[in-house]
Amino acid sequence: MTTIKDVAFAAGVSVGTVSRVLAENGTVTTKMRLRVETAIAELDFRPNSAARALRRQRSDIVGLVVPDITNPFFAQLAKYVEMAATKIGISVILANTNDDPAYEEKQVYTLLDRSPRGIILTSSFAASPRKYDTSTRIIALDRDVSGYPCIATNHEESAMLAASHILDLGHR
Repeated sequence: MTTIKDVAFAAGVSVGTVSRVLAENGTVTTKMRLRVETAIAELDFRPNSAARALRRQRSDIVGLVVPDITNPFFAQLAKYVEMAATKIGISVILANTNDDPAYEEKQVYTLLDRSPRGIILTSSFAASPRKYDTSTRIIALDRDVSGYPCIATNHEESAMLAASHILDLGHR
């Protein structure tokens, strides 16, 4: 496997210069950037995301925890979370909990072991008493979970709007 040192040697630059090119740092001259990019292409170099995550103490992943991926709502949610994350260079790791609170806890800790940027948690159960001991951002989705910020639908207002619309159309 080609390393950043191999790229630096092939381009005749320092490892730091290669790192700055990879980070799209504007301090590298165009000439140096081209040498490094040529070496990267010739060596078919791909940055080691695990090493990068270790160095930065966070990865370019986000966890998505759902209670049942066979539920069309959660399948569609996973699709759109993945599409949005990809646009900004982040990968999504999906964790399905099978509506099991104990398994949910295990899945969350498994994700936390991978140093994600954050976790989107749709808990298996409403009003979860579980608070995870972590500095990783956790956002609850659709169900309030131990005081984490929560994104949810106002079901009562939505139902009233739908009923009003049907009545406005003349249906009874």
